[in-house]
Amino acid sequence: MASQLSSVAVSMGICLVSVLAIAFLVITLYILGVVVSFAVFCTREFAQRAQDRPPLIGTVLRQLKNFDKLFDEQVSYALLHPTSRLVYPGHSEISPLTPLSSSIF
Repeated sequence: MASQLSSVAVSMGICLVSVLAIAFLVITLYILGVVVSFAVFCTREFAQRAQDRPPLIGTVLRQLKNFDKLFDEQVSYALLHPTSRLVYPGHSEISPLTPLSSSIF
């Protein structure tokens, strides 16, 4: 009886480990897909330097990295360009900047 119980526990443990491994693989592939698609989108946005579009000032990840200097960057961009773009995962957002509106941040 004890050997049957231990074999059932071992098979359940193996099943649980395989389910967790598959879940980890799916999550890893999802994150990798999001990162690759964001990289492709950023590359495409940085490559398209059309004259009728506002200048691209960077990505939201760069803003998060430079969060302590965000106010100074926004004011400096607002003094150079009245309108600018930021790249977010999946889209590009146009934001009008003036030194007064960036002082609200």
